Amino acid sequence: MALLFCPGVAHAQDDLADVVARAEQCVVRIDVENVGQGSGYVVASSGIVVTNVHVMAGAERAIATFPNGNKHEIRGTYWIDEGRDICIIQIEATGLAELPVATDLPRKGEEVIALGSPLGLSFSATRGIVSAIRKEAEIQADISDPTMRGTWVQVDAPLSPGNSGGPLINKAGQLVAMSTRASSGRAQNLNFGISAIDVSTAIKSAKGKPLQSLAETVGKIDMGEVHPESGEMVERTPIPESALQQYVERGKAEYSELAKDFRRAATRAEEICREMRSGKTYSPDPQADVVRVISRSKTEWYFRTESIKKREVSRQQARSSEMKRLREVIGTKPDNDSLFAVLWNFGPRLDARDKGKIGFMADAIVLRAFTEHDVIVLYDDVPYMMWVKDSSGLSPGQEMTPAPVFVVGSQTMEIPGRGPVAVTILNAVLESELRKAIFGDESAAVAGSSGVDKSALRTWRASSGSYTVEAALVDSDATKVVLKKADGTIITVERSKLSAADNEFLDN
Repeated sequence: MALLFCPGVAHAQDDLADVVARAEQCVVRIDVENVGQGSGYVVASSGIVVTNVHVMAGAERAIATFPNGNKHEIRGTYWIDEGRDICIIQIEATGLAELPVATDLPRKGEEVIALGSPLGLSFSATRGIVSAIRKEAEIQADISDPTMRGTWVQVDAPLSPGNSGGPLINKAGQLVAMSTRASSGRAQNLNFGISAIDVSTAIKSAKGKPLQSLAETVGKIDMGEVHPESGEMVERTPIPESALQQYVERGKAEYSELAKDFRRAATRAEEICREMRSGKTYSPDPQADVVRVISRSKTEWYFRTESIKKREVSRQQARSSEMKRLREVIGTKPDNDSLFAVLWNFGPRLDARDKGKIGFMADAIVLRAFTEHDVIVLYDDVPYMMWVKDSSGLSPGQEMTPAPVFVVGSQTMEIPGRGPVAVTILNAVLESELRKAIFGDESAAVAGSSGVDKSALRTWRASSGSYTVEAALVDSDATKVVLKKADGTIITVERSKLSAADNEFLDN
């Protein structure tokens, strides 16, 4: 079969758009199941792709998607260099266009284009210049990371989570570096890519090496052990007391109607459980774990896999049971306990245009969770950037747990292809903040309306030792456990990810 190449030399009449269009044929979006998203690029027509180690960290299954929509399973890895954050992988495809790799380092001031999927916005391009070339000793000192190896290209091209593993190309369409470290919304001129020289060395080192499964290699790597983008996109600060009090006062004024609406919502939660149980294990949108289709006559649910269906049904069942319990205890008048139960579970509806105010957000859909706290959600058909207490377990297509949300205001972010765009930022209200606004300083002594028996809480640990969580056991089977945190948050964890002590506790 003849090889297909992305031309490495631009013709005189070509403009930047032509160069990007050709190079983009070689770029893939990488979706790592239950982990996150990044980018990569083809370096051999036989399906060899280069990306970052931190994009693949924790992967046991991953899919590469091309701009034309073609999707290919990632079969495994040939080479991993954590110090340079380079991972050579194999996808299930052949006859692919290859991205040419430059043989020399770029010059300071040279124009570069970053290709990738920043913030989940697939196949975007941003432009900048080379700010500096940083050698190993210099980058270790500047970044305060002695584990970093190789030569790094500093650029001012805007990079965001999702760009990782994508190519930085020159005006000839050649790879000069691979996007690796982004400033994540702060100091946008401090972005780095590992040089094409290091990438070339890695490609040569990978030749002749046996293909190893993801589970055997990158699946064992903890995300915190490599170099992800630094920092969070949204810096969360405490919500003003005035906004909390305004939300509480509005809740008191509308309490009677809100209590009625809450009882109806509790009934609807039970109906959703029944709908989800009859849902199909097929997703019309391959990028989404959960798809809900609403028509005049009925609502249909689709789940990408059977395990995802079980997880979401279990999650909804836990919420339905909690709402049913609260429905029986909410009084006719807004005493503190009843008021908290209503405002935490079904308050006055959010208007995302009300900067500096709190409203209750329901029916928001996860578009992407990409750091520990940052999530892009779709609410009233508009995307928002949102800070949440814990983004673990959130996946595309999943409905956010309804909750009160604070409208921070707009923040200018570089949206590739559209330039700087004002994005509305939302912050999830913490249970402790709402409790204090209702109960005052005695809130810590008030029994939680989350329905969690504090004596049932225990510390659950990951088998890798990378995290712990305080939660009560809700349900478990041979493959997973459903846990409930003190604030009422429901999380589902695979038993294989829990410590040996936790599995022994579940078995006894």
